Amino acid sequence: MNQLLSTMNDPFGELGYASLTVVKGSCIGNDSNKSHYRALSPMLSKRSKVVPMAKTDVLLDAFTRVYESLHRTLADLTEAELTQEPHPPIGWLAWRLSRVMDSNASRLSGQEQLWIGAGWAARFGMPPEPADFGRSAAHTREQVRAFRASAPLLLAYHDATYARMKTYLETLTAEDLARQLAEPQYQPLPTVAVRLVSVLENAMTNQGQISYLKAYHRLGGWFPREAKDPSSVR
Repeated sequence: MNQLLSTMNDPFGELGYASLTVVKGSCIGNDSNKSHYRALSPMLSKRSKVVPMAKTDVLLDAFTRVYESLHRTLADLTEAELTQEPHPPIGWLAWRLSRVMDSNASRLSGQEQLWIGAGWAARFGMPPEPADFGRSAAHTREQVRAFRASAPLLLAYHDATYARMKTYLETLTAEDLARQLAEPQYQPLPTVAVRLVSVLENAMTNQGQISYLKAYHRLGGWFPREAKDPSSVR
């Protein structure tokens, strides 16, 4: 069977940008999905002055939806389903989703990654490499095929990374969101707001892949109404 999704967007990392640059109160994307990010434009006025508001409710709601969806989809999976082809399999995708969140939430908040500082790498039986978060250029097909982790372990790591992201979002000011990151390899420089959208885009992409694969394994395709519990594949 052909390998599924063999090339993954590299989160920030190699990606750097999702699809958005906030410039003088407008949203300029580098793809066709500009409408997804219009809610960010009020953070800056037309003169690029920060307005006294830092509404991260939408971002927090979106990350919470990913968290809830991941719990629904992984809750009843068997070990075989977590590693079943096509690859990358569900288990690896769930790990990658959380690694990207951990890497970015930790870096943005000035903390050591949970993967390293809280010992999650050891629990997964993997080396504590801070830059190892499933980049397509770094993980070969053989590494993906060899990956093993139980659903409870994958969910426990995600719970920890979601808690860190939630805490970070709740502390942000408008000035924080508008802060440019010192990453001159990307022009114009990405802001914290842009980076958070990138992380969210990655999380939703990986969770969508997980939901599709679960339905594919159990139903032969993504037909939620045919499932005993349609929410289990959403």
